[in-house]
Amino acid sequence: IAALMDVLGEPQRSYPSIHITGTNGKTSTARMIEALLTAFDLRTGRYTSPHVQSITERISLDGAPISAERFIETYRDLKPYIEMVDSQQDYRLSFFEVLTGMAYAAFADAPADVAVVEVGMGG
Repeated sequence: IAALMDVLGEPQRSYPSIHITGTNGKTSTARMIEALLTAFDLRTGRYTSPHVQSITERISLDGAPISAERFIETYRDLKPYIEMVDSQQDYRLSFFEVLTGMAYAAFADAPADVAVVEVGMGG
């Protein structure tokens, strides 16, 4: 993920982030924090997993999942960079890493005032 963020110009550095970690309750906590930030008129991005019905649920802006069209557009924008990073490593980016990169890029593009992010395994 570090290599992908590097070639994308570190989009995750364009806004502050709140990282949520732990065994249980991460999504509930992320939603509560997002609601508090929204109450202060801040534009929010939220990245959670897993999704329940649609993969677009994982990436939300202002409390709502991004549209399928925006999800696809974000992936298409990142695809050449994902392929570049994959070709330079002995392993491919994981599904979770690609989605994380998409979320960070979508939040920077929005732009979000703050991101609420569930961490993956290992932080």
